Amino acid sequence: MKVNPLIGSICVSLAWSLFLMTPASSAALAVAVMLDPLSSGAALIGTTAQFVGFTVISWRQNNLGANIAQGVITPKVQFPNLLANPRLAIPSFIAAAVSAPIATLFFHFKVSYTLAGLGLNSLIAPINLASSNMGMFLAYLAMGVAVPAIISLVVYRVLLAFHWVKDRQLHLEIV
Repeated sequence: MKVNPLIGSICVSLAWSLFLMTPASSAALAVAVMLDPLSSGAALIGTTAQFVGFTVISWRQNNLGANIAQGVITPKVQFPNLLANPRLAIPSFIAAAVSAPIATLFFHFKVSYTLAGLGLNSLIAPINLASSNMGMFLAYLAMGVAVPAIISLVVYRVLLAFHWVKDRQLHLEIV
């Protein structure tokens, strides 16, 4: 069965974005199903969009430790805030859904399934890409970091304007 790469990359990036924000391990799931390289690329962009999106939209609401925790370790720390207002996930989900197809279809972004669900966790994926394929690394920085950051900020401001979310709802208490 052939799947449309546009729809497939959107679905994979959203699925892995969602897996990342649950107690399940998005990295373990990617390894368990042994995603193909194109799907792995979409999953990596989707998970990275979560790391970047939550860090960017909550930057001013949190201290440096909280921003490092959600930006380099895991955005799962936002889970309690998402339970309080699930709309807070909209910016990074939109960023993932837009960025992944551009990365996979236009930049031919492909990675191993061992990187698929990592996002920015411990900077493993960026370091691996930078040391193995500079073209894929640059595509990753553009479509996994820069574009999701911009999209997340714009969508978050729209949500604030419509009063769907409130300022300080992404505040983290990191001890």
